[in-house]
Amino acid sequence: MDWKTIDADLACIDVRDSTYRITTARKIEPLAASIGVTGLLNAPLIAPSGRERYIVVAGFRRVEACRLLKMQRIAARCMHADTPPGRLAEIAVADNTGQRPLNLVESSRALRLLRHHIQDERRFGEVCRKLGLPMNPSMAAKVAGICQMADPIQEAVLKGVVTLTCALELDSLGRDTGATLATLFVDLHCSQSTQREILANLREISARDDIDVYGLLQDPRLQELITASDEDRNLRLQKVRNHFRTKRYPRLSLAEKQFLETTRTLSLGDNIRLQAPAGFESGEYLFKLRVSTMADMRACIGSLERTLENPSLKKILKQ
Repeated sequence: MDWKTIDADLACIDVRDSTYRITTARKIEPLAASIGVTGLLNAPLIAPSGRERYIVVAGFRRVEACRLLKMQRIAARCMHADTPPGRLAEIAVADNTGQRPLNLVESSRALRLLRHHIQDERRFGEVCRKLGLPMNPSMAAKVAGICQMADPIQEAVLKGVVTLTCALELDSLGRDTGATLATLFVDLHCSQSTQREILANLREISARDDIDVYGLLQDPRLQELITASDEDRNLRLQKVRNHFRTKRYPRLSLAEKQFLETTRTLSLGDNIRLQAPAGFESGEYLFKLRVSTMADMRACIGSLERTLENPSLKKILKQ
């Protein structure tokens, strides 16, 4: 047996040492309420760190919950002083994987902790397999890096807003840049496709104008759009997307603006819409009619006939 049960003084257990912390859960109150009713059913695992001092190997939340309940002493499983750190790491991971599936950040912490103590690839793969962690070396390396990323990126991953692929890309942009974008994606509830769109626009603008992405994110106009808390989130997101698109395609954005301004003067009515060619790359425009009766059709035809003499239409179409 690797441990013995002792009556531990809670004041002597250091939860600030997070060497073996895997869980990302933060709410202690529900657990404390449960312990207050049933008692501490599963004793935490601790290891000696000096004279009558201990660190937590498994059970950080249980120790914190007991402190919240103002308990003075608890039963704890104390590891032998000569237990190798690698063994402590495996036990810490096993305690967590045995309770629930780990999220990406928890898996990252587990992999990094194990990798620190296990250099042999075969041994590392065997331990990961037994503990239910990613075994593919490439995937394991990617996941292991998450827990070292900026906190906002980790938060975005935990909330399910940012995928592993996106997290890696954000991290590659630099700590401050990645954190800023992760915060933006969470705040505006950006879908994965919108995240890809924003990142693609930023990369293109940065390369073209020789401005780093972080500098682009500090644009006063962009900051004004992001912090407009009095506006609907969807509206803010659309304005942010338009901001980046305009920066990336200034000529196209200007053409679209001029087209919209011109079409407003055509007075086509509610049942007719003039659609511009994609990217304004051709001279072919499309009139779309919405009709349900012959009267609607006649009204649309009349509106189009009147529009033929409108100077604005002549600006749009070839003479």
